[in-house]
Amino acid sequence: MGKSFLSSAAIAAMLLGVTPAAAQDAFTMPNFSQFYVSVFAGAAFVDDFDAPAPVVPGFEFQFDFDSGYTLGIAVGTQIMPNLRGEVEYSYSESDVDSVTIQPAGTSGIGPLGDIEVQMVLFNLWYDIEISSPIKPYIGGGIGYGHVEYNLPNAPIKLSDDGFAFQLGAGARWSFTDNMALDVSYRYKFLDSVNILTVNFDDEDLESHNIQAAIVIQLGN
Repeated sequence: MGKSFLSSAAIAAMLLGVTPAAAQDAFTMPNFSQFYVSVFAGAAFVDDFDAPAPVVPGFEFQFDFDSGYTLGIAVGTQIMPNLRGEVEYSYSESDVDSVTIQPAGTSGIGPLGDIEVQMVLFNLWYDIEISSPIKPYIGGGIGYGHVEYNLPNAPIKLSDDGFAFQLGAGARWSFTDNMALDVSYRYKFLDSVNILTVNFDDEDLESHNIQAAIVIQLGN
C-alpha cells in the first residue's frame, strides 16, 4: 500500500509540474533526530501576592516571597526551519517571607510556609538566525497551572488552579553534535488563583525565572 500511495503522489505531482523526487520528499515523515529533551533548573522570583482577608471586608493579606527555585523538563521538535514546538512541565517552590494585613500593617512572624507551583505548557519558540554558534530565540506558551500554599505545622494544603502562560527569550549554544546549553528568562503567569479557599476576588500569581538547561538531541 505504501508503494501505491507514493506512486499516486508522484503522478499527481507530475501533473502539477513537480518532480517525483520532490513529491516523495513532501510525504516523508519527520526524522526522529528532530526531537529533543530539555532538562532545566534555575531561580524563581515570585511577585507579591495580595489576597482578600476572609470575613474582614476592606482588608487583605499581602504575601511577600523569598527567592525560590524552579525545575522542569520539556520535549520538543522542529516543526518549521525556525520554529520549535514543545510540551513543558515545571515545578517551582518559594518560601513565604512575610504576610502583612493591609491596611492595618500587622505582619506575620515565624515560619510562614511556602508555595509550590506546577505548570504544564505548550510552547512555541522562534529561532533567530544569526552568523554565530549561539542561537537566540523568543516565544511563549499556554497551558494549565496549579498552586499550593503549605502552612507550617499544619496537615492541610490550600490550593487552586487555572489558566497559565509564559513569555520568554533565551539563547542556545551547541557544544557537541547532539547537546546544547540553553540559558533563558521566563515570565510565568497563573490567572485568577485563590489560595485561601474562600470565594472572594481571585488574584494573579506572577513570577520571573532565570534558568539554564541541557538540551539533548535525540537520534543521530
